[in-house]
Amino acid sequence: MTDQDGLEALMAELRQKIVATVGLVGMTAEELPADGPLFGPTTGLDSIDVLELVVMVERDYGVTIKGKEVGEQAFQTLRSLATFIQARRAER
Repeated sequence: MTDQDGLEALMAELRQKIVATVGLVGMTAEELPADGPLFGPTTGLDSIDVLELVVMVERDYGVTIKGKEVGEQAFQTLRSLATFIQARRAER
């Protein structure tokens, strides 16, 4: 499996977990855009949702999100979150 394949698989998994964790209304996991903003009017996710997602990422993937700036970069898009997780896992 290439890094790109791994990234795509991780994004598919994250789509399911995000929907399950925050209960997106009116949007299926498949509709969650890879490169669109993860938070805002498109998804309806807000600051409370980000806290739930941070807990999920740290628990399920064993990576720590240290600080607001790191979190803001990691959670820009679904792809940026998957890339962040993939990079942190490779460091271990």
